[in-house]
Amino acid sequence: LSNFQLLGIDQFRPHISTVSNLAPDHLDYMDSLEDYYSSKMRIYKNETKDDFFIRNVDDENVMNKINSALGVSFGL
Repeated sequence: LSNFQLLGIDQFRPHISTVSNLAPDHLDYMDSLEDYYSSKMRIYKNETKDDFFIRNVDDENVMNKINSALGVSFGL
């Protein structure tokens, strides 16, 4: 899903989701890079322990966002 689609989710809950990379895109539409990254990470907003969020551990931006959102550190 695009970040535009993710901004409007309320109850959407994929069983499996992923963010493969985060790059400075769509800054003409978003207020800041942080807002853009946060919109992309909404993909896992409604997931439960029974769902899967697949993250690209080689992308430092993805790992930093998921670590801060979950309050944990997976390491890089």
